[in-house]
Amino acid sequence: GYNTFWSGKHHANFDPRTRGFDRFYGFLGGAINCWNPGEKAAPGGKTPAMLSGGGYKWVLDKPGIEKDFVPDRADWYSTDVFTDKGIEWLKETKDAGKPFFLYMAYNAPHWPLHAPQESIDRVKGRYDAGYDAIRNARYKRQIESGLFDPEIAKLSKAVYDQPWDEFSEEQRTRRIRQMEVYAAMVERMDSNIGRMIDLLRKQGQLDNTLVLFLSDNGACAETPKPTKLKNVAPDAVIGAVDSYETYGKGWACVGNTPLGGVKSQSYEGGNCTAMVAHWPKGIAEPGRISRDPVHLIDFMQTFAELGNAKAPAKAPGISFKPVLENRPLVRNKDLFWEFNNGQAVRRGNMKLVAFKQRPWELYDLSKDRSETYNLAKEMPEMVQQLDKTWNEWFLECTGSEYTGRVKPF
Repeated sequence: GYNTFWSGKHHANFDPRTRGFDRFYGFLGGAINCWNPGEKAAPGGKTPAMLSGGGYKWVLDKPGIEKDFVPDRADWYSTDVFTDKGIEWLKETKDAGKPFFLYMAYNAPHWPLHAPQESIDRVKGRYDAGYDAIRNARYKRQIESGLFDPEIAKLSKAVYDQPWDEFSEEQRTRRIRQMEVYAAMVERMDSNIGRMIDLLRKQGQLDNTLVLFLSDNGACAETPKPTKLKNVAPDAVIGAVDSYETYGKGWACVGNTPLGGVKSQSYEGGNCTAMVAHWPKGIAEPGRISRDPVHLIDFMQTFAELGNAKAPAKAPGISFKPVLENRPLVRNKDLFWEFNNGQAVRRGNMKLVAFKQRPWELYDLSKDRSETYNLAKEMPEMVQQLDKTWNEWFLECTGSEYTGRVKPF
């Protein structure tokens, strides 16, 4: 068997060690103060800003669960510490004679925005031009790199909190700082992943290790209400332990270029993210871009096949090993989504999607990657078929019929 490790976030209330993981270091919740996830100040530090509901439970790679974890030093930073733990496990088990499975569930770059100053300094000035200039420049680079075909993936309509030129100088400065700290969180995460890659290379394991990097959702426009927060200092510097910031609707729109929608919606900008795969001994023709849609439900099937194991009989999804081998991926079942404000079903290239209780929309992703032309009224039979399929799936999953939508289109 495998040594199994998990470091970081677990957005549920059970200990992963009860579900097959040998080791776990992390928290049972959704978002933490990256400098101090506890309710009290660390030695030499300030009181951490946090959600008013309090801190989450922690598992610290030892027996039991801690109710409120407060770091023992003020320079504790979650991304660094989660990586330290992963590296520690890889070093401990280097000569164990068993392969390993390591899940690094970084909380970053989820809000609140926190990053070390040296990381912020590396991205200083990159976002001074504002929403439109940066979004247009990103789209240009995406087209030039071959990531998107401009005839298929047009730049979706921008949805900002307000136009950049209508911000006051103070507001622009604040928005720029928010995005700099967000980018710094990504930069810090990238550097920490590099630390693990360097270790695997030094151990001689990198070429035969499958490394997958992805996000679980698109860019996030959420901003917790001030009444939902506590311990936020009025004069806090954005990125410090006593601050609690997000980057808002505008930068989320930029982050999802060229797609529309954001996290908690089922448009492509909400639930489609890029995935990077690295495996020198296992990937055929490395350096290519695959357009095959892969879902998180496919991971268990894939890992089981690669590890010469058998997935549970009722496990959903398919193995995406063919994608790694540059072979066609054949998916005979529909893909489904339902989360917060979004619902969707995809059959081949046809995608039915809705937002909140609004009517269904239908898009052909092979021709309209950015979901700009709604085909629902032109293809009512397809809408009805997929509507029926989605509702059957929802009933199977929940035991209740979905009653939120008034009409199919």
